[in-house]
Amino acid sequence: MHQAIRHEMLKFTTTGRRSVLDLTDDITLLIMKYRMNAGVVHIKATHTTARVVEQENE
Repeated sequence: MHQAIRHEMLKFTTTGRRSVLDLTDDITLLIMKYRMNAGVVHIKATHTTARVVEQENE
């Protein structure tokens, strides 16, 4: 079975505290770009991850 690994760097900024990023459209475009029809998408975030988790736990 052939396994392809693709990496894309996406950069986002928020408008301020308690901002929410919706990555659905961006991820959908990447899936279409690479013609993926099965598999798993991993999203790795830096810097904002802790802040998002903190807000969800409040």
